[in-house]
Amino acid sequence: MLFLTCLIILSHLQNALSQIIAPNERCVTAVYTAYDYISFSGHPDKGLWAPRCRNRLRMLSIYAASAAYCSDAERETGFGLLEAQCREYGGVNLIPREEFAANLSDEAISRMRVVEFRDLPKKGPVDTPILISKVYYSRVFRTIDAWQFELWSHYAFGYLGYAYWAVVIAVGTLHKLALHAICSKRARSLPFLTSVLSIYDWIQTNLIIPAPLASSRRRLFWWTFPGRIHAIIVFLFWILSIVLCLVGYRTFSDNIYWPEISAQLLRTYETFLVFHILFSVVALVGCFYHVIIFEDHEYWFYLWPAVVIWISDRILRLIRIVYCNLHVRLGSHSRFQCTECVATYDGAADIIRLELIPGSGLQPAPGQYYFLYQPFRLTGWESHPFTLGSWSYEDGAPPAPCPRRKSDCGDVSEIPLLPGTPSFNSDYGSIDTAADLLERKPALHFWIRPYDGWTRHLRDQCLQSPTRTIQPNILLEGPYGEQCPLWKYESVLLIAGGTGIAAAVPYIQDHIIRSSTGQTSTKDIHLVWTARQSALMRDIAGRELKQALRRKDLRVSFYVTPETMSQAEIMGGVEFMCGRPDLQGIITTHAEEARLSSSSVVVLVCGPSGMADQTRVAVYQAMRRGCRSLRYLEESFDW
Repeated sequence: MLFLTCLIILSHLQNALSQIIAPNERCVTAVYTAYDYISFSGHPDKGLWAPRCRNRLRMLSIYAASAAYCSDAERETGFGLLEAQCREYGGVNLIPREEFAANLSDEAISRMRVVEFRDLPKKGPVDTPILISKVYYSRVFRTIDAWQFELWSHYAFGYLGYAYWAVVIAVGTLHKLALHAICSKRARSLPFLTSVLSIYDWIQTNLIIPAPLASSRRRLFWWTFPGRIHAIIVFLFWILSIVLCLVGYRTFSDNIYWPEISAQLLRTYETFLVFHILFSVVALVGCFYHVIIFEDHEYWFYLWPAVVIWISDRILRLIRIVYCNLHVRLGSHSRFQCTECVATYDGAADIIRLELIPGSGLQPAPGQYYFLYQPFRLTGWESHPFTLGSWSYEDGAPPAPCPRRKSDCGDVSEIPLLPGTPSFNSDYGSIDTAADLLERKPALHFWIRPYDGWTRHLRDQCLQSPTRTIQPNILLEGPYGEQCPLWKYESVLLIAGGTGIAAAVPYIQDHIIRSSTGQTSTKDIHLVWTARQSALMRDIAGRELKQALRRKDLRVSFYVTPETMSQAEIMGGVEFMCGRPDLQGIITTHAEEARLSSSSVVVLVCGPSGMADQTRVAVYQAMRRGCRSLRYLEESFDW
C-alpha cells in the first residue's frame, strides 16, 4: 500500500512539473503575453492562440521585442515552446522568423513605436508593429516569473509535507527493526551492542516513554498526546506548516494580474470571504437545529449572543457607510443630500482624478485615507483604500485648521472672527468661522492609478465617455489614518514616488494655512517628487500646488524617469529633471544643515518600497553621524 501511494505521488509530481515553464523559456513567454494587452489589425484577430501564432503584425512585434530583450538561447527555447503550443492548442503553425527578416534589423526595430503597459486601449486595434518598452517587458516578466515560482512552491511545499510524514514512517520502521534486532539472541553477542543499547535507552527514557511535559500529565494545552515523541512529531509538523505559509510570496506593485500587493496577498480571498459568511449562517442554523430537541429551547440562550454579535457587526458597518454618505437636513430648508462623485481619466498621466463631495460633513486632514465602494457593480461589496490627495471647498479656499485639543490651537486671538476678514500673509484670502464650516462641504480629491480589477473598470467607464468624465455612484467610508505633526519641525523634507504625492500635498496645504495663523514652527519645506509621467506633475503643479509654488518657504525638485523624458525641461517655471534623485545626498544635506543650525527636521516618504528603503537607510546613516533631531516617517504606498 505504501509503495502504491509513492507511485501515485511520483506520477502526479511528474505531471505537475510539466506545467511549470522552464526559466530559459520565460523570456519569450513574457514577450507574447505582453502583446495580449494590445489589439492588432489583420487576421486572425479572435481567440488566444491563433492571433499569437498567425497575426503578422503581432508576430513581427513579438520577434522584434524578443530580439531586444531575450538572448539567443532564450529565443531558441522560447519559440520552440511557442511553436509546440501553437500546434497543440491552436492547431496552426507559427509564422517563421525568416518571413520578417527584412523588418527585424536593428535599425528597423529602433524605428518602431515604443509603448508602456496600458498605453493603448485593447479595443482599438493598431495597424503597425509595436515595440514594448523595457519597463513594460520587465513588468510582465516579473509577473510570469512570480506566478511560475508560485506554481512551483505550491507543489514543492505540498510534497514537502508528504516527505515529512514519509520520514516519520521510515524512522518508525527503523525503530521497529532496531528493536527486533536488539531483542534477538544473536544480536546480543555483537561487540558494539553496549553503545547501541545506551543510545536506545536514552531515546526510550527521554523521548518515547515520558509524558509531553515534565509532569505526568499527557494533556498539553488543548490536546492530548500518548507520549513525548508524539507531541514532538506533531509540533514539528505545525512549525513546518507555519513556516511554509509565511515564505514564498514574491509581491511587487507592478504585477499585471494583481497590481495591488494586498490583492496578491489576499488573492481567491474575496471568494473565501463570501463562503465564510455563507458557512457561518449554515453553522449557526445547524447549531440551533442540533439542540431543538431540548424543551423550552434552553440551549438557545448560548447561541443567541453569537447571532447578535454577527449581525451587529454588519449592521454597524452599514450604519457607518450611511452616515458618511447620506445627510438629511430638517427645518425650513429641508433637503436630502448624498455623496456626489466625478471621475476623469487623464490618458497622458494615466491617472483617474476622482472628486467626491460627501453627503455628510466630514473634516479632511493630512494623513487620511478612505475606503471607496461602487455599490451597483456585481462585486459592489468590495472596498478599496485610497489616500486623500487634497481637498477644496466651493470657493476654493480651505478653512483654517484647529487641532482637536483647544490647547493645541495656539493664540486664538490671531484667528479672525468675522467671515471675509482677510488674514495676514494668507494665500487664500480669508478664514472662516465655525458656523461657516458647518455650511461648507469639502470636495475630496483622489488620484487613482488604473491597474486591473475595479480601477481598470473605472478607467474603461471614463474612456467610453467623449469627455472621459463620468459621474459614477461611489460611496466612501472613513476617514482612517493619523495626521503626523509636521508643523512641529523647523524643516520638512517630503519624498514622493508616483501617486505617492497624495500623501505630501495635504501637508503642504496644511502648512500654508497654519503659516497664515502662526500655528507652525516649519520654516522651509522641500518636496522631492519622482514619476514616470511628466503630465501628472504638470497637472498637479497647475492645480493643487499652484499656490504653494509661489511661496519662498517651499522648494520643489521634480524628477521624470528617462523612459518618458530625455533631458531636463522647465515647464510653468518649474524644472523637471531627467532621471532619479540622489536621495542619499539630499537627505545628508538636510541632516547636516539641521545639525549645524541645531534645528529639527522630519523626512516623510511615500513611494515604492525601493524608494522607502533607500530613504530609511539614508536617514539611519545621518542619525549615526550625530543628527539626533532627525525623524523618519513613512506613509503607506501599497495597500
